Amino acid sequence: MPKTKEQNEIIKSKRRQEIVQTGLKLFATKGYDNVTINDITLTTGCSHGLFYHYFTSKADLLKVIITDIKSTTDELFNQFIKTNQSPKQFFESVIRSVFIELNNPRNLQFAYRIHIWFTLHLQKTAPVMKKQKGGALYETPYDFILQCIEKGQLAGEFKNDHPATEYTIIGFSVLQSLVTNRINMNFRRFKVPSPETFIGIFVKL
Repeated sequence: MPKTKEQNEIIKSKRRQEIVQTGLKLFATKGYDNVTINDITLTTGCSHGLFYHYFTSKADLLKVIITDIKSTTDELFNQFIKTNQSPKQFFESVIRSVFIELNNPRNLQFAYRIHIWFTLHLQKTAPVMKKQKGGALYETPYDFILQCIEKGQLAGEFKNDHPATEYTIIGFSVLQSLVTNRINMNFRRFKVPSPETFIGIFVKL
């Protein structure tokens, strides 16, 4: 019995999503530069023709993934922005939420997304993602950390014995390392520390 139009659309959507999920995992674990379309098709179990049916190139697939990542991070940030929290409260809320998800052994997808967001600048062949009007609240995690610390120092809630840029470099490096280790190490051997340990580096207690 031939499939209906609706059934065919469901199958097409499922296959496209499988390719996206494969790209997400490979880009996060191997790095965009080191992944080929052949890697993606072999891992997904699809032909090159099917890949090109949905995407024009590897860069096109990355753009789809980045759009999804920015949508995810915007949703996270908006949850707390709407509550009119102070810089300290906002920073603590976001960090606690991120740490909870990183400690969730069933949510590697979150770790993959965050890892790509943190390491995209290291990929030499990645396409330049132009900032869109009305787009992501924070284009990079560095932007998020820096703006939180700058606002927090002005409000007297964050430590100010060092410039915001120096604290940002420390914060960015620590978070990037945690996410990388979360993906690459066996979960039984690695556990993300408490968010309070990280928050205490920047916020006045």
